[in-house]
Amino acid sequence: MISDSAYEMVGIPKFESLEDIYRSSESKVLADRILSLTDDAFIPLPIDWQEENRYMPSTITENYGKFDRSLVPYLVEPLNRLHPDDPTTHIAIMKSVQSACTTTVAEGGMGFFTRYKLGSSAYFTATKTNGKMKSSNALDVLIDNAGLAGLIKPISNRTKRKSADTSMYKEFSGGVRWLISSYNSISDMKSATYNLLVCDEWDEAGVELKGQGDIGAIIEGRTMATRLYKMLFMSTPSMMDSSRIYKEFLKGDQRRFFVPCPICGEHQILELKSAKMDYGLTFSMMKNKETGHKELDVNSVRYICKHCHREFYESSKKEMLMKGEWIPTWKDSDYAPKSKNHKSYHISGLISNMLPWARFCQQFINTKFGRDLMLFKDFTINYKGEPWANVEQSADWKKFADRAEDYTMGEVPHGALRLYAGCDVQGDRLELAVVGVGEDMEKWLVDYQVFYGDPSRINDKSWISLHNYVYTKRFNIMGVESQISLCAVDTGFDPRQKREKDWDSKGHLVYDFVGGRQDKFIAIRGVAETKGFDIIKPARVSHGLVKKRYDISTHIIKEMFMNVINETAGPGAIHFPKWRIVQGAKIYVGDELFRQFLSERYQEISPKKMGWKKINERNEVWDTFIYATACMYLENIQGWDSDVWEAYRQELKNLGSK
Repeated sequence: MISDSAYEMVGIPKFESLEDIYRSSESKVLADRILSLTDDAFIPLPIDWQEENRYMPSTITENYGKFDRSLVPYLVEPLNRLHPDDPTTHIAIMKSVQSACTTTVAEGGMGFFTRYKLGSSAYFTATKTNGKMKSSNALDVLIDNAGLAGLIKPISNRTKRKSADTSMYKEFSGGVRWLISSYNSISDMKSATYNLLVCDEWDEAGVELKGQGDIGAIIEGRTMATRLYKMLFMSTPSMMDSSRIYKEFLKGDQRRFFVPCPICGEHQILELKSAKMDYGLTFSMMKNKETGHKELDVNSVRYICKHCHREFYESSKKEMLMKGEWIPTWKDSDYAPKSKNHKSYHISGLISNMLPWARFCQQFINTKFGRDLMLFKDFTINYKGEPWANVEQSADWKKFADRAEDYTMGEVPHGALRLYAGCDVQGDRLELAVVGVGEDMEKWLVDYQVFYGDPSRINDKSWISLHNYVYTKRFNIMGVESQISLCAVDTGFDPRQKREKDWDSKGHLVYDFVGGRQDKFIAIRGVAETKGFDIIKPARVSHGLVKKRYDISTHIIKEMFMNVINETAGPGAIHFPKWRIVQGAKIYVGDELFRQFLSERYQEISPKKMGWKKINERNEVWDTFIYATACMYLENIQGWDSDVWEAYRQELKNLGSK
C-alpha cells in the first residue's frame, strides 16, 4: 500500500477510485479544448490580419516593411478563401515566377490559422532539404515578424529540450502544430490530422507514393477527421498532359484576373500581343549604337487595349490591379468545377508587381520571338504561368524535299561552322549523319554514310569504317580543314544480343567501342519525357572504360525540329542538300532521305494519350540527326551568342588565311 506522503513526494495526486481518475482525465481533455479556442470573438479576414501584423524584413523581399496588400492585390481573394467562414475547401493557384504567392498566401495562411487557433498546418514541398530551407528562411522569419513568437512552445516540459520548435516540426499554444515535410515522406503524411494543408510546387510531387497510392489522396486523407479544413495547391505548371497544378486548376472554377483599361474602363485579361491579335503587351526594338545589335527599347513597352485599342504604359499597372477582379471562366472550357467548394486561379507574370513588363518582354525576345522552342517553353511555363501544350504536329516530307537546297552531300554550306555526328546501330549496318551548326542553332545536313557489315563483332569493318571516318574525314569550313567535333552512338540496341535486356548491368558492344575513343565519341540513349528542360544529361554506368552514358530527351528535340520545319532560315532552321555524288556524277539525293527524316509525327496514340508515332518504316535519318543535335547541347552550342559566333568566325578566317 502506497502512503499518502509518497504520492505527495513525487507530485502525483492521489485518487480514491477509478472514477476519480476518469474524471481527472476528462477535465484535462476539456481544459485542452478550452485552451484551443480562440480568444477573439471576431476573426478578421486573413488579408486584414496580415496587413495589420506582418512585417516583411529585407532578408526575404525588396519591398520590406509592413505587409502592403497594394503590392499583391491579385492575391487578396485567394488568401481570404482561407477564412473559416468561407466554404471553399480546395484552392489551386497556377502561377508564374515572381508572383509572391508562397509568401502571401501559404505563409500568411499558416500564420493566420495559428494566430486564431483554427487548427494545425502541414507544409509539403519537393524534398526535405527544401523544407528545411523554407523553415529557416521563411517560416521562422514569419513567426518572428508576425507576432507569433509568443505562441510557440520552445521547451519540452519532460525533456527540457527544444523538441517543439525544430526545423521540421513546431508546436504552438492551443494545440496548434506545424509540420514541414516532403512529398516523399509516407510516415509524415500518415501521422496526424491537419486543418490547413499547403502543397507548394505541386508539380514536383510524384504520381504515387511508393505503392501507397496517389499522393493527393494520401494528403487529403489527413483532413478526414476535421470539420474545418483547407487544401492549398500552388505551383508553376509543366507539361499540360501531366501537370498536377493544371489538373487542380481544371477541377476549380478557373478564375482569371480581369483589369480595367485606364482609358476606356473595359475589363480584360492581360496578354502578350501576337501576330493574330491586335491588342496586348507589345514593344519595339532599337539598334545599339555600340554593338550594332538590335535590343529592346524599354521606353516602347506598352499595352494596347482589347476594346478601345488605345495604348497605355506600366505606370497605370498598379491602379489597374487594385481595381481588378477574379472572374470564373470555366464555362469557356471543357471542364466544369468538381464542386462549388473548389476555387482555382491563374496568375500570369503580366499581373505581378514583382515582374516588370520590360523584363517580361525581354524574356520573350530571348526566345527569338518564340522560335527557340526550349526557351519559349520555359517562358510559357515560368513567365506566362501556363502549361506547355504539345499539339498534333506533322509535316509533309514532299514539301520539305521540294525546298532542298542547292548544295552537295559532303559539302559544308555557308553558315555551318561546327560539325557533329550521330550514329544509329542496326543489325547489319551503322548509319551516320553529319550535321553542321551555325549561329542561332541553324543546322545543315552535311553528309550521310551507311557502313555495312556485322556490327555484332567489335573488329568488324563497319566499326572500323566508323572509326576511320570520324577520325580522318576532313571538311572545308571557310578554307579550314575541319573535323567532326563529337559523335554520339546510340546504345538502345546491342548488336551482340537478339533480345532486349537491362544493359545498365551487362556488357554492351557500343560501350566497348566508345571506351577507347572518348575524345571523339559518346554513348547515348534516348529516354522518355522527363521533368524539366534537360536535353542531355549524364547517367552513371559501369562498363570497363566507360563510366558515363548520356541520356537524351528525344521528345524535346523532336518538338524543336517540328516547330521550325517550315522555316527556310533563321534560329533553329533545318537545311538538307539536293545533290550527292555517285561514281563521279552529281545526282538527286533521293526521296528516302526526306521520308526518313519526317518519319514520325506527334498525335494521339491511345485515348487521351499523346505521343510520337512512326509513319514511315525507316527512321534512321531522323534518329541520327537527333543524336548529332544532342552533341551540340552537350557542348552548350545553344548558349553561344552572336559575339561568340563572330569571334569563332574570325578565328576560322585567321586560320584560313595562313
